[in-house]
Amino acid sequence: SNPVNPNTGKINIIPNPAQTHFTLRVETPYPVNNLQIYILDMRGRTVLQFARSKTTGTSDFDLPINRIAKGKYIVVVYNAAQLLASKELMKL
Repeated sequence: SNPVNPNTGKINIIPNPAQTHFTLRVETPYPVNNLQIYILDMRGRTVLQFARSKTTGTSDFDLPINRIAKGKYIVVVYNAAQLLASKELMKL
């Protein structure tokens, strides 16, 4: 697997832990037309998927997670097929 360029993107999950929804803050030095957001369980299965787009800089996305079970997840963000960032999410 290729090493991830640390300058491709940065994400924050607010709040974390979260209950019914969270804000995903995505920061990139360029616009992203095909922002793919996956929420994976600890077995690597996709439980939620969102498609968004953003301008250069920082963008906030409000994402509902009320339908998934409590526990630990990984939020993974792609620019089309290129991995931008991933971060752990705790669902209460």
